[in-house]
Amino acid sequence: MTNEEIIAETIFLVIALIVSIITKLFLFKKVGIKRWKAFIPIYGDAVAYKITDMSMLWVFSQIPLMLCSIPGLKIPIWLNSAAYFISYGVDVIFAFKLAKAFNRKTGFMVLTVLFPDIMQLIISTSSKSKYDEHYNRYKYRKLNGKFIKAENYKEEKEKVFIKNQEKLKKEIMSEPELPEKTGILKKLTDFIVEKHKLILVIVIILVAGCGILATKVNINRDLTKYMPASSETSKGLNIMYDEFEEVLAMPLSIMINDLSDEEKEVEKDYIKNLEGVASISYNKSEEYNKDNHTLFELTISGKSDSENGKNVIKTLQEHYKEKGKTISLRGEVATANAPVLPLWVIAIAVTCALIILIIMSNSYVEPVMYLIAIGLAVAINMGTNFFLPSVSQITNSITSVLQLALSMDYSIMLATEFHREKIRGKSKIPAMKSALSRSFTAICASSVTTIVGMLVLVLMSFTIGRDLGIVLAKGVLLCLFSIFTVLPALLLIFDRLIEKTKKNPFEPKLDFLGNISFKIRKFSIPLFLLIMGGAFVAQLSVGNLFTNTDSESIDKVFGPYNQTAIIYNLDDHEKISKFCKEQGNNKQITQIICYDNTINEPLSSNEIIKKLTNLGSEINIDEEIIDIIYRSKYALTNNKLTIKQLIDKFIESSNEEEFDKTIDSLISSINSYPKDDFKLTIEEFVNFLYDSIINDERIKSLTEDTSLYIKLNSAKKTIDNAKNQLIGSKHGRVIIRTKLPAEGNETMDFIKNIKNELDNLNIKDDVYMVGNSSMAYEMSKSFDTESMIISIITIIAIYIVVAISFKSWSIPLILVTIIQTAVWITMTITGITDGNIYFLSLIIVQSLLMGATIDYAIMFSEQYVAARNNGLNVQKSVIRGYNKSIQAILTSAGVLTIVTAIVGNFASSTAAKICKAISDGTFFSTLLILLLLPALMAACDRFVIKKK
Repeated sequence: MTNEEIIAETIFLVIALIVSIITKLFLFKKVGIKRWKAFIPIYGDAVAYKITDMSMLWVFSQIPLMLCSIPGLKIPIWLNSAAYFISYGVDVIFAFKLAKAFNRKTGFMVLTVLFPDIMQLIISTSSKSKYDEHYNRYKYRKLNGKFIKAENYKEEKEKVFIKNQEKLKKEIMSEPELPEKTGILKKLTDFIVEKHKLILVIVIILVAGCGILATKVNINRDLTKYMPASSETSKGLNIMYDEFEEVLAMPLSIMINDLSDEEKEVEKDYIKNLEGVASISYNKSEEYNKDNHTLFELTISGKSDSENGKNVIKTLQEHYKEKGKTISLRGEVATANAPVLPLWVIAIAVTCALIILIIMSNSYVEPVMYLIAIGLAVAINMGTNFFLPSVSQITNSITSVLQLALSMDYSIMLATEFHREKIRGKSKIPAMKSALSRSFTAICASSVTTIVGMLVLVLMSFTIGRDLGIVLAKGVLLCLFSIFTVLPALLLIFDRLIEKTKKNPFEPKLDFLGNISFKIRKFSIPLFLLIMGGAFVAQLSVGNLFTNTDSESIDKVFGPYNQTAIIYNLDDHEKISKFCKEQGNNKQITQIICYDNTINEPLSSNEIIKKLTNLGSEINIDEEIIDIIYRSKYALTNNKLTIKQLIDKFIESSNEEEFDKTIDSLISSINSYPKDDFKLTIEEFVNFLYDSIINDERIKSLTEDTSLYIKLNSAKKTIDNAKNQLIGSKHGRVIIRTKLPAEGNETMDFIKNIKNELDNLNIKDDVYMVGNSSMAYEMSKSFDTESMIISIITIIAIYIVVAISFKSWSIPLILVTIIQTAVWITMTITGITDGNIYFLSLIIVQSLLMGATIDYAIMFSEQYVAARNNGLNVQKSVIRGYNKSIQAILTSAGVLTIVTAIVGNFASSTAAKICKAISDGTFFSTLLILLLLPALMAACDRFVIKKK
């Protein structure tokens, strides 16, 4: 932010503050509150809220804007926008409440939505504003739509709570009591309840053991390892890791801001000397310097997810944080070592889940029991991952959050049944036995759709689907285990505390929505078909994204950096060499590196130093000496005096006169050849110097401590390392670098053309392309078909499960089409906002929404069918379905939507895209279930309800 922008923002904030103070001054005068309170930040707002029937807690909603309003503070754009949106929303609510408290007309109140701050000032200063004291929370509180004197509020609230409890008891007692379960289930539930303390101790010991095992789980950060074994990428990687692993070096780019020219050279030297850095590229050209940004291109020894890469990144981040410099990272090493999900993000997500549960639950303490039970299951799940070959970093990070969000409604179901049994008059032990027995089937049936949806991911050829599917399905099963063992123990142990902290839950009555759904039932089917058809057509234009990196900041400044390797059999070396020469003229390629165009390329003497410099060597020899070396090497084939022979003469000579004659003879002989008639490769040049001269035992003791000797040693190592990176025991490598993005039409066409060129070489052995772009090209060929197959299998599997549950063909058809439409809407919205959808997001959203959010549709459908079977008409059944299921739907959907939204904003790129898609999908699923499903059920009533 520039100084001018900071000044402008400060002026705006000062004006807004003055207007706010003036508004409160006049407002407090009208109401009879001491006006000095208007000058106190935050407190003044709290007082203003309370005199308009708003809680003082609303003041906390302004904290995000206060933080974002600190001049010069760097805040993410999305967070800044969210803060202003929240603040504006609160301003609108306050202005509306203010207008209502001062008895303003409807038209005036509508204007408060458009101009909240102006309308607040007008209301406060206008003589027409007459304050209604009932809205003053210091004197009155609203309860069930009525104003109660503040001193009587607590007493009246307790009466309402008792009345609601009596109403609930009457309702429960009027329902027929189901017979107790018998057999093995009864024995099992009795054992769990009677031995609940022992079971809790055993589970805690199990959790402690799993906590130790969790630290030893093999975490895989390389997504390419999940490619099918038959894929070109997988085969190429296996060869590359087998033959080139010891000398493998992966790319890492670092962009540093605000470096002076002197600092750039200092930082280059610092980075170059870091342990694990194989090479560094930088010069003063625009390729590495733009505005206040400086780019260093590194290669890191080892694989992208090696300890070297991890340590280099950690060192760089700590070093530049201490120096107060802003840095950005790019490349395979950066992607593999990016933190997927910081612990503080998980803490925020869990806190938000807890807040939602407290609002929706019957007790302030009970939600803590839910979180403890599921938290123990999360710990066991993480520990049991030890027995899997490996777990991806993405899976390891987001599974715990998803496990929490997906399993919360099972906890609520058991606790609700427990409370119902106690209301029937049972003591806590018998009540828990009945609750466990009666809820067991319902909870298991609800979890089956989720588990089936997760297990379908195992069918993905890209085996990270299997990784995620197995770990998530295992996690849900472990949550069931914890809910059936740990949660009963916690509810029984803390029963007295739960009773003391009982409260009225948030239970919205949706009679109006039920009436609307009934009225539009005749139009609901064509409306739904229109939405479904539109969503289906719209999602067809959404492209799939197969690569995902966090390199946008560097790409925007210096453009993309894209590297692809070609793995070939050494028997085809000549053909590949020809290919490299031809592709050297390809304008899309910024650099192509192979053995024959680098260290094995014949060069004249004036070309050799430039090539050595490009390879990272610091050798620096006078050009005349290079000419002598070249011609001396050439003289070996013409029986002329060589430098080697010159050394022999020098050693043997007894006086300077004899040596001078030898020098003259050498110069005379080598000057007889034209300068450019003879060429050497870098490898020949360095090896000749190193083996034939510098390492001659007769003079080594005189040269080994000199800078020339040190530089030649460095050059020798550089050449040997370069050769080992390009030539293996049976295969060779070609490195192609471009400025093309990782994906896109141009990139895909480029990969296709390269593959065609390789095919035209008529190479007998297979040639493999390895890299993000080639992997994306390969996956794009089969993904659409695979995605369709997985979608169909998921739909069929879920349809069968729901059909068995309802013993109906029509209900699962409605429910499955509702959720599938939500999937298509999610794809469309993601396409509009991001331009495409990450392939993992698509697959996981398809399976997760169909497996998990269909439970919300099942909740409503069960209540609707039960009401119709009990003799209620369609309209009353719709209303009952809403009112009986809305609390459970909003609780479960709220947790899943909010938790994944938080993770989607703070996780690394891949995990963020997955969680954001889940959050969006859950929101649209819930929206369709609440707004369209009831009307569809009413419209299809004759097919849904069996005639008696």
